[in-house]
Amino acid sequence: MNIILQQLLKKPFFGNFFVQNWENPLPSIEQEQWKEINFLNPDGFILKGLFAPALTHEPKASILCVPPMLKSSKGYFLSSGIANFLRKNGYNVFLIDLNGFGESQNGSFDFPADVLAATKVLEELTPSLPLGYFGISQGAAWGICALANPTHSFETAIFEAPLTSLPEFWKHYPLAAKVLKVMQFIDPVTEKEKLRPINKISHLKNLKNILLMYGDKDIHTPIEMGKRFKDKANVDTELFIFENAAHLEPIKKYQGLYFEKVVNHFDTTFAPSNTIRSEEYYFDTELTY
Repeated sequence: MNIILQQLLKKPFFGNFFVQNWENPLPSIEQEQWKEINFLNPDGFILKGLFAPALTHEPKASILCVPPMLKSSKGYFLSSGIANFLRKNGYNVFLIDLNGFGESQNGSFDFPADVLAATKVLEELTPSLPLGYFGISQGAAWGICALANPTHSFETAIFEAPLTSLPEFWKHYPLAAKVLKVMQFIDPVTEKEKLRPINKISHLKNLKNILLMYGDKDIHTPIEMGKRFKDKANVDTELFIFENAAHLEPIKKYQGLYFEKVVNHFDTTFAPSNTIRSEEYYFDTELTY
């Protein structure tokens, strides 16, 4: 399927989340801490990212953050406080827009290739440090697909609310579901072989462990998807469920607990002496720091 046709077919799925002018949610003085990064994906389209160093003397690792399907795109990690929290806890942070989202040019459906391209950039930015991956929603789904490729150099990953497959996710949206069937007819290979995370989770490469996070009220990516991922994963996998939380709600309802799970997971791999393990794995009490 040629790229022009893919660009047209992407509109029923993602058109509502594409923006003409992306806005950085940070105050201008804080924006100065971030370096703009431009790089190319394999199709030659320009992708945009932001990089900032850890706010500690010695960084533990560098984290690639890939956002959910929102107009804010990479800005989600800035406005939610995730990026700043990671930096305060010793992690360099690289935020990217997948092709078509935020400030990145619109290309093909090969979002996992965008992730792998960003990985090479992060390796060049911080060549002496290990790498971690943090993807949310579609950023998690395409991260799973990308990390089944042996060329990546991530040691661990956090996947929040990844979808198992495009047919399962889009079946609730009639127009998108019909367009997807047309795509599968035109090109029966790409979706099944490149864009189906549930088929990739059992082929993850180079990872020591992963953390899956879901909300039990998520109707878009229900916890049953997380359970299937955990059952099929070929690496050490923790499934953490936030009670009474819908899609993208865990950080809003359980900010303190959410941040604790994130930094503890990365510290387990990169700084195990700093790790604080929670006794329970199912919470119904809102915590804030």
